[in-house]
Amino acid sequence: MNTLMLFISPRGRIRRGVFWLGFAAVMVASLVLSAIRWPGQPLVLLLLWPQICILGKRLHDMGRSAWLLLLVFAAIAVIFLIAAALSLLGFSAGFRPAPSLDAHGVAIRTAASHLPLTLLLVGFGVFLAGLVCSLAFLLWVGLSRGAPAGNRFGPPPGPTVPAPAAA
Repeated sequence: MNTLMLFISPRGRIRRGVFWLGFAAVMVASLVLSAIRWPGQPLVLLLLWPQICILGKRLHDMGRSAWLLLLVFAAIAVIFLIAAALSLLGFSAGFRPAPSLDAHGVAIRTAASHLPLTLLLVGFGVFLAGLVCSLAFLLWVGLSRGAPAGNRFGPPPGPTVPAPAAA
């Protein structure tokens, strides 16, 4: 498989080493583009397709359908959206008027006064859970052995052993 097809075609199978090299190349390109305000940051979204192709081929090598990526990406997106929503609620709850004072001028603490910090911490915990899930999926795909024989996605990747020459 040539280098261009590695990044633009979701068909076929790749070995673990090729996966990690391709993954690293896409991540480096993503970091470089992220450093450029315009048009670099919007272009980072274009690198999603090469990442899908690389992950899909690796799943194919394991005998799994690349459609599994849809389920994984959706689950991770939901986790990050929940984390963002909790964090936003925590920030917005933090901008409340000053607490009431009792007869001695001491602030009256209520359970609601701890709500912003609680929401922020829960949001951060959910965010960390999303990172752990993402990393676990990446390691599973990148470290699991592929099927040794051909499967419905094609023959095993890698160099083929030439047939012995007839004498």
